[in-house]
Amino acid sequence: MDARTPRRDQRIDLRLTREAKRTLQHAAAIKHKTLSEFVIDSSINAAYEAMSERTVFLLNDKQWAAINKELNRPPKPNAGLRRLMKVKPVWER
Repeated sequence: MDARTPRRDQRIDLRLTREAKRTLQHAAAIKHKTLSEFVIDSSINAAYEAMSERTVFLLNDKQWAAINKELNRPPKPNAGLRRLMKVKPVWER
């Protein structure tokens, strides 16, 4: 074990169906990860996503006005935006 790698000394026990385990094993194999690596990575990503949905930013009136000004400012024309606007939306395909 590398000196910089934190030691994994905590456990979580899970009960799941045979089908759920097979699904996780298959997904792990696709990603070239062990089942444990896949479950840990996926769980950590889901945890960060859940926490990010609950992040609160407290702004004073001046900061709020500055944010709103930027959000309401139209984007500057650019080649990438022009290309994007030519793509048919997925719901119209």
